[in-house]
Amino acid sequence: MLPESGDCWQRVGELLEVEQRVLDGGEGALRAHYFSIATYQLQHPSRMSRVAAELLRSGVARMLADPVPIAQLRREVRRETRGVKVAGTPGDRSEVDPRWPTEWAVVAVDVLGRPDSEYVVAVREWAAVTIAALDAVVPRRE
Repeated sequence: MLPESGDCWQRVGELLEVEQRVLDGGEGALRAHYFSIATYQLQHPSRMSRVAAELLRSGVARMLADPVPIAQLRREVRRETRGVKVAGTPGDRSEVDPRWPTEWAVVAVDVLGRPDSEYVVAVREWAAVTIAALDAVVPRRE
């Protein structure tokens, strides 16, 4: 179960610290950053509307299967999310599908426990495991 303590949010800062040390700013680095932040958000969907959560999920799944340049992804996300707003207060899961997991096989602390040299691979694996867990319990909207 994800804690309400705020410990998870602190991990985002730690992920960003690793990124500062190891990512070079190229396309692979941008993709790794996308996977880290998007996967964190998928595992912490409070405040997202169902539409926003599904769009994010679809984006991560697409980037895993058939990566596009980050600049293209950003344009598409901006276009698809026009008018999509924050749904509630922190911790509010009222907009989230009730089947959406609250327990995950891989979380940010697992990524942080790996050597910095494995960061790019680790965040991609984290994203893949998260998408697989979601697909197992919440069918994707077409």
